[in-house]
Amino acid sequence: MAEAHPVAFANVVKAKERGAKVIHVDPHYSRTSALANVYIATRAGSDIVFLGAIIHHLLETSSYFHDYVVPFTNAATLIRGDFGDTEDLDGLFSGFDPKTETYSDQSTWDYERDAEGRPLTDPTLQHPRCVFQIMRRHFARYTPEMVEEVCGVSREHWFQVTQTLIENSGRERTSAICYAVGWTQQSKGVQIIRAAAIIQLLLGNIGRPGGGIMALREHASIQGSTDVPTLYDLLAGYMPQPSAIVQPQPNFEQNPDAPTGEKRDTPSNVLSQQTLEEYINTSGQKTGWWSNFPAYIRSLLQAWYGEAANDEDGNCCYRWLPKIIGDHSHLATSYEMLDGKVRGYLLFGQNPAAGSTNSRMQRKALEQLDWMVVRDLYEVESAAFWYKQPGFGQDTEHVDSSKIKTEIFLLPAAASTEKEGCFTNTQRLLQWRDKAVDPPGDARSDLWFVYHLGKRLKELYAGNSEMKDRPLLALTWDYDRKEPEPGSRIFDEPDTLLVLKEINGYYVRQPNQADADNGTDHVYTLRDAPHVPGFAALKSDGSTACGSWIYSGVYPEPGNNRAASRISDGYTFLQWGFSWPANRRILYNRASADPQGRPWSDRKKYVWWDEEQQKWTGVDVPDFPLNKPPNYIPPAGAIGMDAHSGSDPFIMKPDGKGWLFVPKGLMDGPLPAHYEAAESPVRNALYHQQSNPAAKYFRDRPDNRLAAVDDPNYPIVITTYRLTEHHVSGPMTRWMPWLNALQPSLFAELSPELAAERNIQHGEWLIVSTPRGEIEARAMVTRRMRPLRISGRIVHQIGLPFHWGFQGKSTGSITNDLAHMVLEPNVSIEEAKAFTCNIRSGHM
Repeated sequence: MAEAHPVAFANVVKAKERGAKVIHVDPHYSRTSALANVYIATRAGSDIVFLGAIIHHLLETSSYFHDYVVPFTNAATLIRGDFGDTEDLDGLFSGFDPKTETYSDQSTWDYERDAEGRPLTDPTLQHPRCVFQIMRRHFARYTPEMVEEVCGVSREHWFQVTQTLIENSGRERTSAICYAVGWTQQSKGVQIIRAAAIIQLLLGNIGRPGGGIMALREHASIQGSTDVPTLYDLLAGYMPQPSAIVQPQPNFEQNPDAPTGEKRDTPSNVLSQQTLEEYINTSGQKTGWWSNFPAYIRSLLQAWYGEAANDEDGNCCYRWLPKIIGDHSHLATSYEMLDGKVRGYLLFGQNPAAGSTNSRMQRKALEQLDWMVVRDLYEVESAAFWYKQPGFGQDTEHVDSSKIKTEIFLLPAAASTEKEGCFTNTQRLLQWRDKAVDPPGDARSDLWFVYHLGKRLKELYAGNSEMKDRPLLALTWDYDRKEPEPGSRIFDEPDTLLVLKEINGYYVRQPNQADADNGTDHVYTLRDAPHVPGFAALKSDGSTACGSWIYSGVYPEPGNNRAASRISDGYTFLQWGFSWPANRRILYNRASADPQGRPWSDRKKYVWWDEEQQKWTGVDVPDFPLNKPPNYIPPAGAIGMDAHSGSDPFIMKPDGKGWLFVPKGLMDGPLPAHYEAAESPVRNALYHQQSNPAAKYFRDRPDNRLAAVDDPNYPIVITTYRLTEHHVSGPMTRWMPWLNALQPSLFAELSPELAAERNIQHGEWLIVSTPRGEIEARAMVTRRMRPLRISGRIVHQIGLPFHWGFQGKSTGSITNDLAHMVLEPNVSIEEAKAFTCNIRSGHM
């Protein structure tokens, strides 16, 4: 966090100065480690064993927060009798299909239910099939001894972490867990984060101030890119993209923030969703907050297609939405590109030729395109691969461009300071950024490019009556400014506030007095429509439009852009930016009060039930129906939010409980289980199943070779990381002389023991090799990397930053040329944080 998120880490340092304890668990000793109270060196890829042992300890020593766990989580819920755990099936859960390598049948993971479909429970936590007892059996083998054997962490150091968490949790205290791509970029990344969520639920740290789990997002609006998504399987506000095939669906019931990487939850097998009604029935829910799903999708369609969405068949232009027919994620699409199935490619500030996993393969894929548009601040590797490539000795290798058919269009982009608009940061906070200066020359904002591209396409197809062109022609696309931007030389920059208004939502039809007299509604366009005040006003009848329901309320009326607000109140900062949803700063904050609605302690008083006013109140916007009393009991057959009791804080779940056990939706199991990385120097010490059975291995691909388990040719674990001085693959920072002076070139960190074993001297060149290729780097011999004793033998690890390429003022080998492309099954992210390599002294 200190290395890659230094501004945010300043607050951690302030907390430490006030007495907070900071623990850093990581394979690589970094600036965060140096500022922590405790640093634990662990083996990359072993996180679930470390976390699972904490869970085991909490359960077996009754160190969990009982009064929170029983009413607020599904610990007491019974699971079906035919469920099979990894303990029964040697590393697999029931429902696994070895032919498809998927959990195609998740029915056995479901709750045991009564005749009316309500989950059965045992509040005593004694029933052998309740989640609590299933977890006890599941995590029984995750012991301190196993932590020593698998993670290389002494039981004393592990217990120091565990005890510190216990001592800083409960009624009076809370602990937070922060993670970044060190957890996500693994073949079981979602389940690592699930393990952390289980710990936080057991300790009562979710929904309470100072608690929770924070996903550290790389830079401004990475969070926004999932909220208003650039992801293939999401519509705005975490609604799933419709499917056109029968396939397992991702996890939709998950908290819509989804920073964990966990996705959405619908029934295991979803039939082709040909109508809006079919889509709503398979993607929405009958109970909980997602019962409002029809209003959110209907308002989105209204925002996109305007009057055309009021079609006679009631599908509201739903048929125009693209339908999923497979994994269309960026990395999986690279294989399609290699096979010549993708003709064109648009890159917005992305650099796969150096920044994506298995970059050598990515460059080969780019050669198969007909055309590619690159929008960036500089000529990045992805824009230059057609005439030069990485070479030996840091020299760029020139290539025969006549053999590369891809036509490249490099368009200059505006930097963040050269455009206005809002971005969304790590804690879901929308903040408005004013433009400081005009971009130079022909450089333009991303909004300008997309908007004018859309206008030209609409002009090109104007008057065309073919059915396939109707979605484009009907698209709401009128964001011109009424007047040029004051002081700007760019006369045709779109109206950013008008875009924000559409995202916030507005009334399409609303009765006024004159219309009410004759029984009609006044119909508005985006420009003249009244703003909706928040997502509670959205309707499923076509009377409202909204570009992203979770952002609704950020611009509730003209002149009130809440993302631009900068008023500090010194605690929850409710008038500093806008935190979705509804400007609440902590999700599920009903859990900050006990089942009776009383704060767990005066020290942690946050949201509570006011008996006199008969409503929820506090220092934050309550994440709960305001007038639902704590003693409310839902009647039989209740639907929507009425199906949740007054003590069910997790309103996005159909049962209102925090899910220790996931009864459906995740692609690789209802509980975290330790699997070795796709490339590992050791066998799985817990199960016969070596690696994640549901991960995407692309085994038939010759361009993604993997090292065998315990391969003597690749015995060393490698992990990658960021440096403060550079940014992601370096396209912005490698052009800055002062940053290059601080971090001038690629280096590899290795322990003195490994250096002596391989006769490598500090500062000299070394060569790192994997089955995908070789690179060179300077050797940094340091005790920041430590040999670990794993399964009775020494395992070495090295660390490599991933910022360099062959463009810029500072160049070097591309670290990502080494990484493979095995993808995590839930979110299709690469495993760049734990794979194997070899090293030798020398210079390429």
